[in-house]
Order: sequence, then structure tokens, then C-alpha cells
Amino acid sequence: MLSKPEIRRLLALERFREVGTTPFTAKTVELPFLKANGESIFVEVSMSAFKQNGRWNAVGLIRNITERKEQEKLIMESRQKFMALFSENPEAVIFCDKDFRVVDVNSRFIKFFSYSLDEVKGKSLNDIIVPEDRNEEADLIDEKVQNEFVECNTIRIRKDGSQVNVSMSAAPVIVNGNVIGYIKVYKDISDIVTIEEALNRALQKTELLNEKLNTIGSFTRHDVWNKLSAINGYTYLIKKHLAGNSEMQGYLRQIEEVTTNIIRILDFAKTYEMLGNQELAYTDVGKMIQDAVSLFSDLKGVRIINECNGFEVLADSLFMEVFHNLIDNSLKYGEKISQIRIYVQKNLDGTTDLIYEDDGVGIEADTKKMLFQKGFGKGTDYGLYLIQRICDMYGWTIQENGQPGKGVLFVIRITTNH
Repeated sequence: MLSKPEIRRLLALERFREVGTTPFTAKTVELPFLKANGESIFVEVSMSAFKQNGRWNAVGLIRNITERKEQEKLIMESRQKFMALFSENPEAVIFCDKDFRVVDVNSRFIKFFSYSLDEVKGKSLNDIIVPEDRNEEADLIDEKVQNEFVECNTIRIRKDGSQVNVSMSAAPVIVNGNVIGYIKVYKDISDIVTIEEALNRALQKTELLNEKLNTIGSFTRHDVWNKLSAINGYTYLIKKHLAGNSEMQGYLRQIEEVTTNIIRILDFAKTYEMLGNQELAYTDVGKMIQDAVSLFSDLKGVRIINECNGFEVLADSLFMEVFHNLIDNSLKYGEKISQIRIYVQKNLDGTTDLIYEDDGVGIEADTKKMLFQKGFGKGTDYGLYLIQRICDMYGWTIQENGQPGKGVLFVIRITTNH
């Protein structure tokens, strides 16, 4: 604290500078001081002077008010920040008292709702900007905001009677543990609501269109399949009838090849329609491989090594198509193939590789970059294109890393298996 000489000087200074000559004059001042250790403090000096027996006497009290001054500074800074956030806020803001009567509004509120402060001050905002059919909602908001932060999307009314979609948030203003009022903020979301409504209408039209396409596609495929079955049946009968005519047998084989390709295209269309229509679930890869293998009536002596039992991924029933198409391609184009191996490899970066390899003739280097393009290949198959689309849907990648002449090596990198 202050030394005695400093106090005496202070008293003398105040006595002669401030007090004057009137007996019992009192004076209180706040002054900054430095302590002996260099620390800066604020003190409050209360002093009175009086004249007795022809002599001046002084009585003074000095109190350290540094902590109080710091608190006052913090309160002032907080008030300035609050007022800046209130007045300069880009959204419409109001401040209500504890009875939800309007105390103040910012300029954005005035511009947005077209009400001046004088028109709303001291009134309940619910009586001014809340539509009649939203009164119950507004009362519920006022009830909830007394204890917690509240936000919702709703509708409010401007001065001209027009309704506007707003996102409203409200919160209590608490000072020293006591609620002194409430802040409400309104954000114009009319454009967002308009876009959402347009999107919903578009989605409804899309859903209807998809339903039509799926219905037509299903009936069309079924009808075409029946017709193709009839063609294949008649072709078989003609081949038996003309067994000795090699020229006609060649034409008939071409007919069978065409009908087979049409069936493959229809199968692709059916599978492609299913992309994204099923919920993903954890699936045992080993079982998927077994199911895919069971669809083949003749594996042509090729050995299938399945090392994936117990390994699960997040997928749907289409995952089986990946293995079915890979095995089908190996059987068709592997030529000298004797073995197919499917296994799992963990990577240091946390990803997992599902690897499919065979010991056939492999894929030529100059064709690899086009391998997954739609319609590319030795036949009219869409198998590899479909495989990539399925992997894309799961968030995986697939690439072929085999060496020509040494078999295929397809690597499916799984990055979203949680």
C-alpha cells in the first residue's frame, strides 16, 4: 500500500487544491498509483477537512479499488461487444425484457419487418409478427427459452401483412446468474424454402418417372425373355432337323449367339437398375463368393480358392455380381486357366485390398486403360463396367495390376469398411 509520506502528500494536495475554505467539506476521488514494487493500482480516496480553533484539520480514508476497476472494465468491454453484435448483426435481432416486451431492435429488424423501434417498443412481439395459427408455437418457444437455447424454422408476418419463412433462434441473457431478458434472432430462409420445395417437386417427378421406367423395364424384359426363349427353342428344333447341313448349322449358331448376347444385355439392365436401391449391410465376402460360384453349372475344371470366409464388408446383394462377372470373364477369356484365388490383404494406411487373381493369359497392356469402359471387351459384355459402378457405389476403387501372360490381378481397395 501507500507509504505514510505519500498519504500525507495526498491529503495535503487534496486539502489545498480541492477542499477550499468551507468547514466539513468532503471529497472522494479515484486515482492511479504505483506501489513500491512497481505494481499499478487504483485507489479511492475519501477525505474531509474542517477548521477547528482556527486551524485546518483533515480526515481521510484510502481504499484499494483495483479489483473493482478491473471488473468495471470487463463489464464495459462486454457491453460494447454485446452492443456491436446486436446493432451490427446481419440478421434481424430483438432484445426483450423478462416479460417478453420489446426493449430494443437492430437496424436489420427494422428493414426486414418494416417496423420502427417506436412501433414495437414495450409490446409483445408475438402480438405483432406471429400469425394467428402460430400463436401456440410462439408461446411454447417463450416457455422453453426461459431455460434453454431454442431454434426452429417457422413463419412470421411483416408490417405489410406478407408472410416470410424464417429460421428463429432465441436465448436468455444472463447477468450475475440472473436472467435480465431474451435475445431473438430471425434469418430469412425464403430462398432456401423455395429451393427445397422445387427439389421436392423434382424428386417426386423423378420417383414417378423411375417407377414408370422400372415397371416398363420389368414387363419389357420379361416379355423379351419369353420371346428369346421361344427363338432358342425353335432354333434347337431346326438344328436337329438340319443336322447334316453345315451351312445352316452355322447360321443357327449365329442366331443363338445373338439371342445369348441380348439376354446378357437384359441381365445387365436389370442389375444396373438395382444400383443404390438397397440398404448396405455387413456381408461375409466368403459367402458371397460361394454364392457366385454356385451359379456356374460348369467351371471347366478350374479350381476356386476362397480365402475370404469371415471377412465382412459394408455392401448389398449386388456385391455377388462382382465375383460372378470376374469368374465368368476368367472362364471365357483365361484360355489356359486352371486356378482362381480370392484373398484379403491389409495395408499400412488402414485400407484393405480384396484381391482376385487367376493363372490365365492375362490382359494385354494396351487394353488396360479401356478395360472398365462400357461396351469394351471381346464380346458385348458389360461385366467389368458393372463391377466398377458397383465399387464406386460402395466408395471403393478397382484396378487391374496383372502381367500379360501371367494371369489377371484385380485389386479392390476398400476404404469405407467401418
